Amino acid sequence: MGSHCTYGMGSHCTYGMGSHCTYGMGFHCTYGMGSHCTYGMGSHCTYGMGSHSTYGMGSHCTYGMGSHCTYGMGSHCTYGMGSHCTYGMGSHCTYGMGSHCTYGMGSHSTYGMGSHSTYGMGSHCTYGMGSHYSSLKEM
Repeated sequence: MGSHCTYGMGSHCTYGMGSHCTYGMGFHCTYGMGSHCTYGMGSHCTYGMGSHSTYGMGSHCTYGMGSHCTYGMGSHCTYGMGSHCTYGMGSHCTYGMGSHCTYGMGSHSTYGMGSHSTYGMGSHCTYGMGSHYSSLKEM
């Protein structure tokens, strides 16, 4: 049970349950299930599947594929390619190049340069400068 055991419950064990174990369930393990693991499934892991991972697949990852990632491919990413991204290339982005963006260059943008924009410069805009726009036709 002392510190630096090969198998045990102390801190810095190779296999065990203490903090800073190489393989185990404790806090700050290198490989394991505790919080702040380097590789593992706990919350705030550097590489892993837990929530708030730096690199991984959990929700709210910094870089990864989970929902609400900062940079990634999941839905509702801040920067990325998923649907409903704030900045990105997916469909329904707020700012981006995908279809149905609010501000952007994709088709059916609300404000932008794509075709079928509501306000913009593309063809078939409702209000704009492209061909087939519908505003000011009566004037």
